[in-house]
Order: sequence, then C-alpha cells, then structure tokens
Amino acid sequence: MKKSVTVFSIANVVGMLYFMGFTLGAQHLAVAERRDSYDAGDNFGFLAIVAPVLLLCLLANIAWLVMAIVAVIRRRGYQSGIAFLVVCALWGGVVALSMVLARLPANPSFQRTASGGR
Repeated sequence: MKKSVTVFSIANVVGMLYFMGFTLGAQHLAVAERRDSYDAGDNFGFLAIVAPVLLLCLLANIAWLVMAIVAVIRRRGYQSGIAFLVVCALWGGVVALSMVLARLPANPSFQRTASGGR
C-alpha cells in the first residue's frame, strides 16, 4: 500500500473517531440532563466542534479522489481508488451509526397515559 493511501486512511479514521466521540458525548450530556430533545445550542456547539474536522476530512478526501483518478488515468493502479471507496463507505456507516446512537431515550416524566397515570 502506498504511503499516501495510508496517510489519508489514518486521517479519515481519526476524523471518524473524533466525530463519534463528540456525537456520543453530546448524547450522554443530554441524557445526564434528562432532556428529551436537543436544542439549538446543542446543534451549534456540536457543529462548532465537529465542522472543522469534517471540513478537513472532506478536503483531504477531495485531494485523495483527484490523486486516485490521476493514478487510474495514468494506469498506475486502482488500489488508491478502492481504498477511497472503502473509506467513503466507512464514513457512511459512521454517520448512520451516529444518527442511531444520538437518539435520546424517552423521558418517562414527559410520558402520560390516557388515564392520566404517573
């Protein structure tokens, strides 16, 4: 495997871990505060922390994609392109998993039955 593929892959994995860490951190904080939904402050805070990392990963992936296309055009191999597709699939899985894990559990204090139960 080429050095550039290794560097881009490691950078993306670090970005994925960072993204998942802050996703779980925001979810655990909301659960600890016994909230049943996120508010605008949570969204802005999350974006302020995670957006720079996502932007860096996006720019690195654009550069990686260009390098992979150039390698295919010059007939130097397609391994970089395959590695790029694998990392993109991993990002898709990480984003889907973070959406599932970021769901807040139902807060029993807000749930009422039809009979007015506790």
